[in-house]
Amino acid sequence: MRITLTMLLIITGAFFSCKKQTGNIVIEGQGGAGDISLRINESLTVTGRTIKEDSLVGNNLNYSLLGTANDPELGIYSNSILTRLSVFQPVADFPNTVVPDSVILHIPFIEGLNFYGNYQTKQFVRISELTTAVTASTTYYQGMDYNKTLGSTLYNGLLYFWENRVIKNNNVDLVIPPGLYIKLAPDLANRLANLPKDNYESNEALYAEFKGLVIEAVNNDPRSGFGGFGVFNTASTPTIGDGAKVIVYYNDTSNFIFSMSNKSTTVNVGKSGGYNSNVAAQLNSPAGNFTTVYAQGGNSLKAVVEITNINDLVSDGKIIVNGASMTIFLKDNTVNTTYPAPPRLNLLKQQSGTIRNTLIADQRDVSNPNNLISIGGDLNKKDNSYTFNITRQIQSWANDFVDGKNPKPIFNISIPSDNPITGGRVIIDLTKTKIKVTSAVTN
Repeated sequence: MRITLTMLLIITGAFFSCKKQTGNIVIEGQGGAGDISLRINESLTVTGRTIKEDSLVGNNLNYSLLGTANDPELGIYSNSILTRLSVFQPVADFPNTVVPDSVILHIPFIEGLNFYGNYQTKQFVRISELTTAVTASTTYYQGMDYNKTLGSTLYNGLLYFWENRVIKNNNVDLVIPPGLYIKLAPDLANRLANLPKDNYESNEALYAEFKGLVIEAVNNDPRSGFGGFGVFNTASTPTIGDGAKVIVYYNDTSNFIFSMSNKSTTVNVGKSGGYNSNVAAQLNSPAGNFTTVYAQGGNSLKAVVEITNINDLVSDGKIIVNGASMTIFLKDNTVNTTYPAPPRLNLLKQQSGTIRNTLIADQRDVSNPNNLISIGGDLNKKDNSYTFNITRQIQSWANDFVDGKNPKPIFNISIPSDNPITGGRVIIDLTKTKIKVTSAVTN
């Protein structure tokens, strides 16, 4: 008869016993000093604070946020879009001295992703010429500075759309999906219709002359609870009807199409219009300790969570961490249909000597560090919580304590900027935080 490893474990389990010893589980039968003590620690405590987000990448995103919101809990915040244009179909000898009939900007709206905030609020969006170069080889962060011309195109309307439109493409009807649809003012319209002739034939020539567009949410000081962020697809597509574009109409029946460039040269940027008093107090106390902390999407806020007594894990020397998890909970009555909880949160750590985000140990595949693996962080809708696997990161910090390196066991919690993108925020009640660590010690 062949006995498998599983059968052996079942058989031996009948003869070995477990006993509780001062809160530990001791597995006997391994012989004297070789006994393995499994300890379960659920008494780690945390404190925290809120700091400015500085690490969210703004380009190479699948979608972009646009809008201004006055969140009753956090204050005013805006998200805008910078994008280059590309030649959709080259045209030789474009009549670049004509006065255009009209120039239309269209950016498809992503209805399937949550609009965050009050979607019934009319908002202002200004369209200007971008004068800061955006290159495909550069990583941009959502707090980047940029320059623009003072554009006169100002849209005032909703940023939530549900109806298709029919436009003309070379005098033929073309159905385009719901989205932002703006007729550009004459100054910008004439600029796009009167570029040098080679700009309508070559992207290289166009980039040298015209850096792109700023689609900027204007902070018009919305009332508390008004405004929000729409999700838009600024990527170019093979079919012009579906993609983001600028259409120059001229000579009654003709048009020229600029598509928006790929996601490496489209940048989502964010800007605060003033935080509420509770948030501002934390931003002004970088060394403070608070039990309620905040995180918000865009170049806004992230929550710092610090474990205060991780040295308790190594009071008897080095340990082997078998498993560790941390569950954080949102503050009661801070989630509703207007301000839903984000479907996922990011748990990161601080780079040495900075507050910038970097990956925790558990996110890297041991067999291939270039591969990233999930550590959890999905919303549990039953109790508005998020649970993360932090086993290897706790092991690393525990080792450092034993080795006298005095690590700082600090996590950063941030709102993802992609997969999924959301303009959401969280208000975290640290008094509810649960950290569970199972570790092994050789007696």
